[in-house]
Amino acid sequence: MRTKIASRNLLLGAVALIAVACGGEQVSTLQLEDGQQLVPVRLGNLAKDIPVDGALVFPKTTTLKFESSGVVGDVMTAEGDRVRAGDVLVTFDRLGMARLEKSLAEGRMALSLALNDLNKLKIPNPELVAQARAAAAKAAIAADDASDRYDDLVDPKELQLASVENAIATALIELDDAEEDFEDLKNGKFPDDIVRDARNAFTFAQTELDAAKRTFNDAKLVWEDRLRIAKEDADDGRENYLDLFRYWLGVEATQAELEEEPQDLFEAWGLDLDVTFDRANPAYATGFNPAEENPDTRWREFTVWAWVNLYPGYRSIRGTCENTQFLGASVRCIQREFDAEFDLFDAVKDTLITVTDGASKAIGSAQDALTAAQDKVLDTQDDFKDITDGPDQGEILEAASRLGLAKADLEEAEKGLAEVILDVSPQEFDRAQAALAAARARLDGPTDDADRANDKALDVELALAERTLAEAKLLAARIQVLGVADVHRQQLIAAEAAVQAAQEIVDELEDDLEGGVLHAPFDGVVAFVNAEKDDQVDEESRIVDVVDPSVVEVRGVVDASNIGFVIEGALANVTFHDLQGLVLEGVVAFVSRVPRTERGIVSFAVTVRVEVPDGIEIPVRLTSISTAIVGQQTGVLLVPRDAIAVDQPGSPPTVMVLREGSIVLQDVVTGESHDGWTVIRSGLRQGEDVVVNGGATSSSQAPDIGGAGAG
Repeated sequence: MRTKIASRNLLLGAVALIAVACGGEQVSTLQLEDGQQLVPVRLGNLAKDIPVDGALVFPKTTTLKFESSGVVGDVMTAEGDRVRAGDVLVTFDRLGMARLEKSLAEGRMALSLALNDLNKLKIPNPELVAQARAAAAKAAIAADDASDRYDDLVDPKELQLASVENAIATALIELDDAEEDFEDLKNGKFPDDIVRDARNAFTFAQTELDAAKRTFNDAKLVWEDRLRIAKEDADDGRENYLDLFRYWLGVEATQAELEEEPQDLFEAWGLDLDVTFDRANPAYATGFNPAEENPDTRWREFTVWAWVNLYPGYRSIRGTCENTQFLGASVRCIQREFDAEFDLFDAVKDTLITVTDGASKAIGSAQDALTAAQDKVLDTQDDFKDITDGPDQGEILEAASRLGLAKADLEEAEKGLAEVILDVSPQEFDRAQAALAAARARLDGPTDDADRANDKALDVELALAERTLAEAKLLAARIQVLGVADVHRQQLIAAEAAVQAAQEIVDELEDDLEGGVLHAPFDGVVAFVNAEKDDQVDEESRIVDVVDPSVVEVRGVVDASNIGFVIEGALANVTFHDLQGLVLEGVVAFVSRVPRTERGIVSFAVTVRVEVPDGIEIPVRLTSISTAIVGQQTGVLLVPRDAIAVDQPGSPPTVMVLREGSIVLQDVVTGESHDGWTVIRSGLRQGEDVVVNGGATSSSQAPDIGGAGAG
């Protein structure tokens, strides 16, 4: 180091003397020591392979699980199998699927009934409101009567006058209506309001009929389809159960026998499966000579003999077994197969009954509504036709009679008003005089007068109480009118909530049924299988993992000393050692800017993504790889590493640079170094010449040089 510093000082002194001798002008040539040369500062790119310590992963991986609890039926795949999107991988057993289908059918029936109830509430039904309004009207009349009676007792004259005035007003209205009706009928037509009401009633009835037809057709189509599916399932279940009898026993079972539990049926037949299917049973231990048929047994001896003597896997047959007993994949338990098939047969029968009952109710209800709507259309159509055809002679005479009565009522009301205004007639005056004389004659009986006064007071008090009661009843009736509308609204809300709840249940059951069969979500490879036939699983059980091997990633870390070379989008090379050293090109997809420290080593997380070319298969269990990122810094100032010196530890690095004919010592800030070149962050400019010790470095050894002004 001392020799190097001394040489540098001597060189600086010589250069200084030359500069002084030349008057400070730039020197075209310099006498450099042996092995020294001037190299320009260049703008270029510095590339470096950055190793990644990581592991290979498949980013597109899906774990398949069942939507509900159940027993595994068929497992149709194995680890390493290549699958296509939609391929069936694992299913529930047939009994579990049948139960899911039954639950879905029941849920759909409940939804249909809830929709039917909701539709009934949506169809306008003014009967309840009309009844409440009628009750309110009656209560109003009763209240008016009670009030009139009270007013009559308190002020009879006032009541009489009001009564006759009201009678005249009513008579005038009735007369006006009667005259209009008579004129319309005499001219050959009904009043406009009657025609309008009849037309509206007919139009509304037609609308109701159209809605009822749609409801009926929809219900019939939906339920007939469900009934067809249920019948097909029931037929399949029955045929499968029959096949089991033929398969094991050679029996054509009757319908009555199919309805019995297998154990009860075999007991009635005298069939002991363990004894019958025992090769030591003398009835069937006949070697290659078929056993003779026994008319006393329900099963065929030939079929049992064939199982016992000819079936290669005879030792895997069990007559009976415990429900909790685990059997291998090759072992067959006859009793368990009969029990399972009977349960399946029973389940599809129950489903058929449920669907049949639901179809009958839903279609019947829709048919009743349709019939009622048709009858209503016919009735309103007849009424409207009668009105549009015009009145007949009898209706005109009836209107004329009504007009005459209205005139008579008006005259009578006017006469009553005159009598009230005149107060009394002469006859009434005479009768009043006689009553007065009789009253004076009874002046000696004050008790009677007091009694009469008391009776009058009691009558007034009673009338007041009756009026108060009638007004309370009127208020209650009006509240009932509002209550009926509110009750209907609440019923409608409840029905809508019931439909929503039923729909949610159906959606969940549909998901459960669909989730009873696991399909491949995309084209890929089965990486993991965690189920076997007859395994009990639930919705949290991990069943199958499927990966897409067309895209792989290397997830690892890069040493902190190299992180400056790594950017997102940089190229990388991944070597697969298990595939004869296959090298695939990838791209840096992620670079963390948060450092991590482990065992004193600082590193940064990176992810390299590789698109696997067609025709190359990456095994899902592959582990042996190596990865290198092509790190690159572009457009940076570069000088040979030999041009940089550090005089003592802790001091900044320096270079000798030629400026204005003199070589000066310049402090610099350096960056990364690679292949003999170092990045200069500050202190130098492009094109300046620096002194390099050692003759091995030349401009021809520069790295990838580019950018403006590159030397």
